[in-house]
Amino acid sequence: MAEDGTLLALLTGEKTPTVDHLLGRFEEEWLPPRSYSERTLPEIKFKLARYRADVGTRMVDQLDVLAVAEYLDQFSNNAYTKHRGLMVQVFAFAVAVAKGLAERNVAELTLVKVEAEKKRQRHTKEGLDAILTYEWTPEWLRRGIRLALVSLQRREDIATREKAAVDLEKNTIRVSPGKTQNYDNPVHLEIVMGEALRAVVKESLASPVVCPRLIHYSPKARKREQLDAKRHWNAVTED
Repeated sequence: MAEDGTLLALLTGEKTPTVDHLLGRFEEEWLPPRSYSERTLPEIKFKLARYRADVGTRMVDQLDVLAVAEYLDQFSNNAYTKHRGLMVQVFAFAVAVAKGLAERNVAELTLVKVEAEKKRQRHTKEGLDAILTYEWTPEWLRRGIRLALVSLQRREDIATREKAAVDLEKNTIRVSPGKTQNYDNPVHLEIVMGEALRAVVKESLASPVVCPRLIHYSPKARKREQLDAKRHWNAVTED
């Protein structure tokens, strides 16, 4: 297939429109103007890198409906829908923006699958250790996980814990479980911090990011809907 592309380039004198070329333009022209989250953008680039490795040397017009469908079939249900969605975007770019690279959106003509319902599972120690040691795990998430493990608080309570609840001199932290706030008598506990809890709390307090909450981060982009969902622009939401 690479030979076909080389022959076409020799006959026409133009650069062969390979999948790698299309993906390069997609990454340079399509992705930057869009405000993807810090988590989503690396996932997209990881998928694009895989496409380059798998089919990058093929010419774009060699990826017809059948070829794309066969490529997508290697992925399980939920992964299939995500890869298909990205390929639909890539070919939409090829048709509408990079005119001449594709005549139609062949990915859009492949089978549409409904994502299977996600089942909640408990984390394992091995799984949490993998997240905590992974080099791309953001520091605020590491602190949030550690705070949850040593305080045994719910996700909602970790996300909303205020710095003002901490008294380092008394070595205490005030805990007000969110699920008790609608009780006739809400529960408020002031607990003495053990070594592990104090360590992660001090790390959170030492962060240079301005925010009244213990767990916080500095977002690269600030969308209106995200700001409206937060008490403070540097806070994290429960999800």
